[in-house]
Amino acid sequence: MPIKEVFNSIHEGKIWKLYDDKHSDFLLLEERNEERREAYFYLYHTKTFTKKEIHVYQDEDWWLGVHDFQYGIAIFHLYQDGIEPIPQGILAMDVVTTEVLFQHDDAKFDVLNENILHFFEGKHHEKKEVQLIDSASYQKRTTICHEVLSPLYYTEESVHYQTFTDFLTKLVGIAPKGGIEYLEYHNRIFLSFNRMVEKKIQNMLFIMKDNGDIEQKIILNEESDGIGMGTFFVLDQSLWFVQGTHQLNVFSID
Repeated sequence: MPIKEVFNSIHEGKIWKLYDDKHSDFLLLEERNEERREAYFYLYHTKTFTKKEIHVYQDEDWWLGVHDFQYGIAIFHLYQDGIEPIPQGILAMDVVTTEVLFQHDDAKFDVLNENILHFFEGKHHEKKEVQLIDSASYQKRTTICHEVLSPLYYTEESVHYQTFTDFLTKLVGIAPKGGIEYLEYHNRIFLSFNRMVEKKIQNMLFIMKDNGDIEQKIILNEESDGIGMGTFFVLDQSLWFVQGTHQLNVFSID
């Protein structure tokens, strides 16, 4: 069956980043409105696509960022200032219940390993750890395990880069500029790359069958500075990507 759109959602601010979580039914979206200097965080259910806004702090959301998102737990941090955005402080939240599991204003994140948060405390960076949820709750959450696939990222220095360049040039007459993201899934090839159009950079996503037939050609962004990593990913036979910095799209892959 052909790939088709099943959901889209337009955000007023720029969609900054998507955080997937294979151990919950949710995706965390970070949105930033630069004119208002406000940040927003939304929780999307990956099956029903329902959306819920997450309120972390009352007045300081612009200075807020995300370290990690696993098992339905988001690890937020504040930035010290806008000149040098150095992460400072930790707030761990169960995004479904919005319960704050742990908060420390003088700590720096190290790693979230299963249900244990590791961090550094104080000016001497003493290493500490804390259990965020009890073992029974953690074990229950591990029973949820979604398939999440991210593309491989190839730079111009990669030994495979010229192969992709030759392939795209021969197939559609387009020579990519900069890095390429590549994923094979369900007899399809997904390629994200930049091309030059009238001296402007255009970020494209090509979806092809394994025989080379093109199913979709999607303009992800125009006038972009260059492709970054993570322009798309596959979650449980669905393709998730952001188009034009404001629109979240989901396509089904049968």
